Amino acid sequence: MPIPAQQFLVPAADNGRAFNVQYAGLYFSRLALQRPRALAALREQAKKDGGKAKQGKRRRMANDDDADADADAADAADDDRRDAETEAVRVLDVPPSRRSVTAGTVFVESRRKPSVLRLVTPHASPDADTNDNDNDNDNDASADVLLLEDESGRVQLRLAPAPAPALVLSRGLVSGVVAAVAGSLDPVTNCFDVARIAFPSFAAAPSPPVASRVPPAESRDALVALVSGFNINSPAISTPLRLLIDALSGDSVPFKN
Repeated sequence: MPIPAQQFLVPAADNGRAFNVQYAGLYFSRLALQRPRALAALREQAKKDGGKAKQGKRRRMANDDDADADADAADAADDDRRDAETEAVRVLDVPPSRRSVTAGTVFVESRRKPSVLRLVTPHASPDADTNDNDNDNDNDASADVLLLEDESGRVQLRLAPAPAPALVLSRGLVSGVVAAVAGSLDPVTNCFDVARIAFPSFAAAPSPPVASRVPPAESRDALVALVSGFNINSPAISTPLRLLIDALSGDSVPFKN
């Protein structure tokens, strides 16, 4: 998917250059390129989880386990099927209280993000000292606010009870990461409860060119020789230099490939 280079130009304002949107084109172009891969990874993850749920249900039926476990497995299988088949929507188009899929760029409002304003005016805010409590754990990211952003807007992410996405979200997400999420929107808090998360896989690397000692026919008359150790500035032409000149000018036997 080609991205036009003109969209990265920062438009000039009447009173100078405006830099408040200088990174918007970069983030949205990355999202446009990586969103299909992120959604494909999420659907593939849902299909794999659905297959595991079916195998677990067969084992429980063979062992005559209780009906509650079968009901939970059926609900999980339905969620896996919906995640694999549901069409992704924009962030602001996510319906409330319904299982849905969306994708966007992660933005983390970190509780311990440095604030220059707080450093120069430590008593400007009544809660300035509460953020610097030495008893807080620096590695605790539970107070960080996770947002998912696309072209339409932002929505706050909230961790589901499942341990896997909670671990990833609390430890591995940083601002700028493209992610696809599945879950439901809480109509009361307007937070998106994340039940599944996936990230775009790396694009296929281009194959390296095959080295060949024989140059193409169209470039055989445009070769460059890098040589050294011939004492070209010497008044007398040495024998190696004379042989090199003869070889490059075609007066001697041509090189053999």
